[in-house]
Amino acid sequence: TLGATNHWKCNLFGMDSLYAGGAKPPTYPGGAYPIAIEIPNFSKGTNPPLLKLGEVWPGKMTPEQAQAKIDALLKMARPGDLIIVNHQGTDTSDGGHTRVVVGNNYATQGTVDCAQAGFDAAHIRGEALGNFTGEEAFYLLRPNQTR
Repeated sequence: TLGATNHWKCNLFGMDSLYAGGAKPPTYPGGAYPIAIEIPNFSKGTNPPLLKLGEVWPGKMTPEQAQAKIDALLKMARPGDLIIVNHQGTDTSDGGHTRVVVGNNYATQGTVDCAQAGFDAAHIRGEALGNFTGEEAFYLLRPNQTR
């Protein structure tokens, strides 16, 4: 069953989007969706539900290195991929954000179009490189399993 009934939490929105698109979303034991900052952990092990295409920790490298790494990942993002960020700080339940790639205009307009949960509705926004360089961590993930 879809998890985002009467909610627009980003992790629920992202996992429901994977489900609706025919992919097998990651779940905790018991079936609940993981919180945003734990979603990248479901790219490990044998035949994981997600493939990690890249991971960048901007604070652990120079700004130029972080920009170059995130730039390379944004160029390869395609519809159905997930962009997960960890926000700065120690918060866990609201410590990150989930975006679902719906289009890539990065080469021509410098943006990757992402569907994401808003306060009261889902939105599609063009996200540029600068939207990600201030985050604690940036991940690009691709569904690996179909339902």
